[in-house]
Amino acid sequence: MIISDIDVNYNRDTWLQHWEELRSRQRLRFESSHRKKNRECYPVEITASHMVYGNKEFNCSYVRDISERKLAEETLRESERRFRELMERAHMIAVMLDKNANIIFCNDYLLELTGWSRQEVVGKNWIETFIPVQERDAVLEIFERGTSSGEIPFHHENSILTRVGGQCLIVWDNTLLRDVAGSVIGVASLGIDVTNHRNLEAQLRQSQKMESIGTLAGGVAHDFNNILTVIMSCSEMLRNKLDQRERALALVDQILVSAQRAAKLTRSLLAFSRKQQIVTLPIDLNELINQMHSFLERIIGEDVELLMDLNHRELPVLADTGQIEQVVMNIVTNARDAMPEGGRLTISTAVKPMDGHIFDNGSVATGDYAVLTISDTGIGIDSQELERIFEPFFTTKEVDKGTGLGLSMAYGIVRQHKGWISVESVVGGGSTFTIYLPLAANKEVVRPVPQEILRTGAEHLLLIEDDEQVLQANFDMLEESGYQVVPARSGTEALEIFRADPNKFDLVIIDVVMPQMNGRQVYEELVKINPVQRVLFTSGYTFDTLDRTGLPPDCPFIPKPLIPYDFLNTVRKLLDKPLGKQKR
Repeated sequence: MIISDIDVNYNRDTWLQHWEELRSRQRLRFESSHRKKNRECYPVEITASHMVYGNKEFNCSYVRDISERKLAEETLRESERRFRELMERAHMIAVMLDKNANIIFCNDYLLELTGWSRQEVVGKNWIETFIPVQERDAVLEIFERGTSSGEIPFHHENSILTRVGGQCLIVWDNTLLRDVAGSVIGVASLGIDVTNHRNLEAQLRQSQKMESIGTLAGGVAHDFNNILTVIMSCSEMLRNKLDQRERALALVDQILVSAQRAAKLTRSLLAFSRKQQIVTLPIDLNELINQMHSFLERIIGEDVELLMDLNHRELPVLADTGQIEQVVMNIVTNARDAMPEGGRLTISTAVKPMDGHIFDNGSVATGDYAVLTISDTGIGIDSQELERIFEPFFTTKEVDKGTGLGLSMAYGIVRQHKGWISVESVVGGGSTFTIYLPLAANKEVVRPVPQEILRTGAEHLLLIEDDEQVLQANFDMLEESGYQVVPARSGTEALEIFRADPNKFDLVIIDVVMPQMNGRQVYEELVKINPVQRVLFTSGYTFDTLDRTGLPPDCPFIPKPLIPYDFLNTVRKLLDKPLGKQKR
């Protein structure tokens, strides 16, 4: 036989060419195809060596059947083709990054969504090109932790930038890329654009709120009518009891308590809508719960046993004390109602590392969290009600027994504090509410201090307020404290007064939202005239409204309703500070 009988790629001419090449290079390695006796062909790898023996030249070849390797290569090519076809056709973002977060692959859908071309993005840094500035640190932390430790959150979400500066919200599924030795060489991610979905969710929630206005109005009107009844009846009786000091003081106390109830109800509504301004300070969660002990015992009654199991270490959290108290009080109140024949209520605290933990809404928690658990031995909640437990206006209580805002308000407050709340319950087996709050790192806990004796003064104040009754009340409060107060009912009137004597006023108190000229505009005109003028902003509007008016940064602010001690104390502290050193 000759070589062409076996090798399908050779004839006499190609064999001669092969010989010449073999003589010159002495050794060749190449692939070809051989025939079997039954004429079936199969792929081979040939290693040929040139040899001289007995003055004759020989081609000594080793031939290896590579059918399995070729099949594997073809299978791999087909798999890669199908993968690329899937990635290009699917309405999902596909992106692969190397260890430096540089883009080594992206599919057409990413380019269509963002408006970039492939040439513009491949090889560029993913975080610098696509991640908004305010989210870069968080995304970089996830990426670096994954590539260095070999553990990356499977699921997270963040926004990406389009070429024209817009943003799309993407939910990602991540996996690490490894080499044959198992070392991490990058990250591959699949992302779904949920921008429209989230917008529709927001619209649905708004629609549900609007549909529930009737339910809300009934519950809130009931509470406010009771409050107003007390205030009006006590005020009327007070007119006739001014000569009876003790009775008059008792009536005044009832009026104050009712007014405080009204303020709490307003805060409840704002907390539910997550539009209430919160003032966070590093507080010890254990200390807060301990301080509430006696108050909670009065809420639950004598037939419910209160047990405390607080963690031995300090639990510093950045929180608004009043709002966290409100959360605990609302859950405890519900627990009491769930134990009409008595029972046991247990409140415990703990620390839990939450790196990579995924909450029910898909958000990812990192770092250590303080965990507050409130458990009861009550009647429990069935599965259908459990699914709706945090919905606004949802309540299982009778009409006029509740507004359905308690737990939705608790949910809103906890989310405002960048935490999470969950509930587990068994019918007949009680309920357990678990609250997660991020621990405040390197924060010195603020301890409550006894109320100081209120100091007054005689400085000149300019009071700007468009509501006549509020203006009169604040004017009287300040004047009775000894201050020289000049009232102004609008920004225009205030500026006329101020321009007449720019150095007269030691402090200007400005209502943020006013007709024609808002507080920000008044402030800007004031500091043009006197750059070191002390100011204090106040408002009863929600914080989203204040954001629209553009509250000046680093300026002191106190929300309405103004509690006399807090208001006068804030005024005094601002007056005692050197000019030009105001801080919120």
